[in-house]
Amino acid sequence: MLGLLCLGEKKRETPFSAEERELLDTLCNQMALAVENARLVEQRLDLERRMYEAERLSALGLLSASIAHEVKNPLSSIKTIAAVLREDLRDDRAKTEDLSIILSEIDRLNRTVERLLRFARPRQETVFRPLVLKEVLDDIILVLAHEAERRGVAIRSEVGEQIVVSGDLEDLKEVFFNLILNGIQAMEGGGKITLTARWSKEPRSRAAGH
Repeated sequence: MLGLLCLGEKKRETPFSAEERELLDTLCNQMALAVENARLVEQRLDLERRMYEAERLSALGLLSASIAHEVKNPLSSIKTIAAVLREDLRDDRAKTEDLSIILSEIDRLNRTVERLLRFARPRQETVFRPLVLKEVLDDIILVLAHEAERRGVAIRSEVGEQIVVSGDLEDLKEVFFNLILNGIQAMEGGGKITLTARWSKEPRSRAAGH
């Protein structure tokens, strides 16, 4: 039931005629159709929004993959040269330490590139498997870091590595990507987004998630 149309007594206390009741039935039907049409429009707009978000996520994935591949090859060359230099200069402790720092930073950049590639990897099939939630969120935060910085939004993750969920990786990425992006776009003057997660000990039907 969507609503009720309540009628009071007529001023002359005479019953409603058949014509009046028919008119009221027609009015109620028109109101119901208006509500149903509004629902259909809302569903269509929601579907269009989901399609747009999916297309944007796909385009972002392709862009991330392209950038990651462009960065990965030069990093490999730089790492090789730095490793050879460190070996040649092993008697110079100061330079060896500096080169070790360079190699460590290259490894860190490589891990970042691998996360971008993992994020951009196309869906093969729907597979439910155990996933470390922190790793899923960290990949998304990395991709959205520039957009967040541009809008003056800080993203902080307080999700521990012990939170493991069962699900499809691509679906989870899409859900969290849209949620975090919507949060970033909703903060016109900047702000802070904090991501938390916990296991609830309440019954499944009453459990509340973060």
